[in-house]
Amino acid sequence: MHTLVAVVRSAVGITVMAINTIYIGVVATTIARFNPRSTRITGMIHFWARLFHAIIGVKLRVEGQENIDPARSYVFVSNHQSNIDIPSHFLACRNPLRFLAKKELFKVPILGYLLRHLDFIEVDRQAHASAHRDINLQVERTVSLGHSLIIYPEGTRTRDGNLKPFKKGAFRIAIDNGMDIIPMATSSGSRRAWPPGSKFVRPATVRVKVAPPISVAGLTGADVDRVRKEAEATVHKLFDEVNQS
Repeated sequence: MHTLVAVVRSAVGITVMAINTIYIGVVATTIARFNPRSTRITGMIHFWARLFHAIIGVKLRVEGQENIDPARSYVFVSNHQSNIDIPSHFLACRNPLRFLAKKELFKVPILGYLLRHLDFIEVDRQAHASAHRDINLQVERTVSLGHSLIIYPEGTRTRDGNLKPFKKGAFRIAIDNGMDIIPMATSSGSRRAWPPGSKFVRPATVRVKVAPPISVAGLTGADVDRVRKEAEATVHKLFDEVNQS
């Protein structure tokens, strides 16, 4: 019986979300063509995220939102448990939020158009140094529109629930663009709701905890590794806390 419910919930949920993503995305990109700073865009993204949670049966609990200044642009860094993280972080962060997406997603019909015209950041993992310059150009535009970034420094979703070592890219972007870093942790409830590789979704409670910002004022490329280690230690601490509550 539980398997049947999971199959029906997943089939209906994914179908509804696909239709809703296209509809909201098209309306949002139309607004963005005329006013890329419009608060209606963020409102529509939040509606999309809340609907995603409602269909799956996710209850979101956020702690530490007072550490976020909604008038500033940050680089948020978090562990990555599942695809549930994206709608959860859109709602947990008080700022208009964009994320880095691999270039292959920008080639998907409709989705690629939506990502590009809503100023999500396209990443080519194979381009090395030239990719870094291109990313910074995209980030400059995103920040000029008052947006923040969410980056998953592990590089991919965890397969076993444990945190993977953080890579340096997120912290280099933050320092290069003068954006303070806010570490966050997402509970294992996200992975229970939609395990990586699974075709089924299921109800769960997802907890997100937000730490105070790490200032990048006066920092240079020589500080990247130190800041990475500080953020990684903070996310590990927060991860233990959200899974104990």
